[in-house]
Amino acid sequence: FTTDVGDKTITVALAEGKEAKASGTNVGHYAMNLTTADFTVSSDNYSNIEVVVVDGYLDITPVTKEVVVKIAGHHDTKTYTGEELSVEGYDVVEKPDDSVSVSLKAGHEAKAAGTNVGRYQMGLIADDFEATSTNYNNIKVEVEDGYLTITPADTLVVKVTGNTNTVTYTGKEQEVTDFTTNAPKDVTVSLANGSQARAAGTTVGTYYMKLKASDFVASSANYKNIEIRVT
Repeated sequence: FTTDVGDKTITVALAEGKEAKASGTNVGHYAMNLTTADFTVSSDNYSNIEVVVVDGYLDITPVTKEVVVKIAGHHDTKTYTGEELSVEGYDVVEKPDDSVSVSLKAGHEAKAAGTNVGRYQMGLIADDFEATSTNYNNIKVEVEDGYLTITPADTLVVKVTGNTNTVTYTGKEQEVTDFTTNAPKDVTVSLANGSQARAAGTTVGTYYMKLKASDFVASSANYKNIEIRVT
């Protein structure tokens, strides 16, 4: 503290246990809250000394220099199940201090979702987030996008069944063709090159297609291996 006693023979000191100090961390106005009771005044030449206190204070103003907040979307790897899979959320990996608050803007989300094998991005950008602080006026947001990777399932067993039919003798060749499978929608099953699913005959009797697993080709990006069983 300072005084205006000048050359006067007056001694001004803080009272025992008192201090003239203002302190703070965040932006704001911090007062010392000094009063006359905080001081002792003495002089051999003056018997009546009035003390007038003008309080001290500390003002902390915001940082105007650019500071960076770094955000990373979550990422995960999951195995294909045939159902929609997802990953959500993000981490604030870097910020100046805890006075900076980071949140998603209303109507925005940190989520990646998909069903089939592949990589699905959250599509996060800086504009998806709000970073605020009374201590910083210029906050730059940098974003590392999150993603979900779906990998193929190990093995799928597909059953193939040749079509059947019962017809009455006509004296002419009659036939039944094609087949059915229990394959899910994401699996394509077709006849191999040069194979056919056909049973034909003219006279009374039972005629078989004689199908075998090698007559078929099954493909899907969602499975590492597809086993065909003919029933």
